[in-house]
Parts: sequence; structure tokens; C-alpha cells
Amino acid sequence: MRFFIWTASVTIAVLAILAFVFIQVVTAQDASVQDFSSSAPTKQSSTPSLSDAEKLDQQIATNINLYGQLVCDKLAEDPDASIDGLVERFIENYGFAGTSVDQQIPIAERLLTGASEQFCPEQLPRIAAAFSD
Repeated sequence: MRFFIWTASVTIAVLAILAFVFIQVVTAQDASVQDFSSSAPTKQSSTPSLSDAEKLDQQIATNINLYGQLVCDKLAEDPDASIDGLVERFIENYGFAGTSVDQQIPIAERLLTGASEQFCPEQLPRIAAAFSD
């Protein structure tokens, strides 16, 4: 019974972290799209503006730097947890209306892969194997 409670708490913690990171990424992406669509044309500055893809890349990198070690710690605590199952539960619990699963899965994969590359390379084969299927 204790193992079940422990496993459930680890799974919930990983899902909560992924949800927070995903919310940060989607919010930044939505805000950049809204800012772009509502702004009037102005004089261009000498620095080039970032595309939506570049902004998303920056946001993902920031979230990996902020939460990557915590995600890796939780993955190490539960080595038997299914990566695909965690991603699916994350999308089921924290998915956004109007955003398809096809849009949510690559972001979750990039976050987990980036976190494992930077903070826990020993988890990278496990994550890569889950996402290669």
C-alpha cells in the first residue's frame, strides 16, 4: 500500500511539474501571438524580432533550466514509470481547449528530452526509447 501511495505521489509530482512547464510554454506562445496580432505596425528596430518558433525554443530552454533537475529527480525516484503514460496523463489532465494533442505531445517530448540531456543523461536512453516508438 505504501508503495502505491509513493508511486502515485511521484507520478502526481512529475505531472504537476510538466503541467506547470507546459502552461508556461503555451502562455508565452499565446501571449506572443496575441501581442503580434493586436499591435499596430511600428518603426522597425535594428534588432531582428524573433519568430514564434524561436520564442517557443527560448521558453522551452528557460523551463528546462528552471525545472529540469526537479523533473530528473522525480524520474530517478520512479524508474518503472512509463514515460508515454506520464505524457498521456499530463495531456489528459492539463491539456488546453483548442490545442490538439498533436501540438501538445512534441512540447512535452522536447521538455523531457532537454531536461534529460542537460541534467540526467542516464535517463536519456529511457526517454529516447519511449519517444522513438
